[in-house]
Amino acid sequence: MRQHPAQDAAVSLVNLYNQHRARLGHYLWEDEGHRWAELVSAVLTDGLGVDARAARMALHHLTELGSLSVSDLARADDERKQFIRNILAQVGIDSTAASAATTVLVGVATVVTERWGGHIQRFLRRYGDEMVNELGGVLASSGLDSMKATKAAILWLQNAAHLPVLSVDDQHVRAFLKMSGISGAQLLAICDKLDLNVSVLDDILASAASESKVARQPMKRRATRSNNNARRRRASKRQ
Repeated sequence: MRQHPAQDAAVSLVNLYNQHRARLGHYLWEDEGHRWAELVSAVLTDGLGVDARAARMALHHLTELGSLSVSDLARADDERKQFIRNILAQVGIDSTAASAATTVLVGVATVVTERWGGHIQRFLRRYGDEMVNELGGVLASSGLDSMKATKAAILWLQNAAHLPVLSVDDQHVRAFLKMSGISGAQLLAICDKLDLNVSVLDDILASAASESKVARQPMKRRATRSNNNARRRRASKRQ
């Protein structure tokens, strides 16, 4: 029995990502940290009236100086807060607005940490799961098998709304869970810690499973299109 299955699974996921990522297309929110940056941008511009150019410059400098992430902001002490205010002032934000922005951003980061463990994608997933249930019910009431209706709802929400939802009942996901000895909840937690969008994980595991299936087939059979078929199934997820 593995002593640290979650840690081993995280290492396996990183390896699979490195092996299969190049086969997939572009994802709008592949790095979940970018969703947080987008929220910070919205708070600065629409929430506090900061000029869009100044907001972009602030995001860039805060990122480069290790002061933008949820954890960076949530644990900011008085010295760090002054540092952030100075950065905001240097990009053209007046001192009053810079002080207000620092207070708001630290406050939002603190709440995100308390409610969602520092991962804003968990907020989206919470309501995304509700949408999966509702849409899956609509599809099932229209004649689809219940499990297939849920899978269809998840795939559509991944593609159309870029929501960080995942079907742990998909065969390629179940296979990874069984091999790793972890639960679906643990898999989601690992992805959140890696800031990896679970819809990207979905495609990575599907690509790996497709490659494994091809490798197991007898040499006399030609099945070279398996990976292409898997990618076409999720082609609309690409930008």
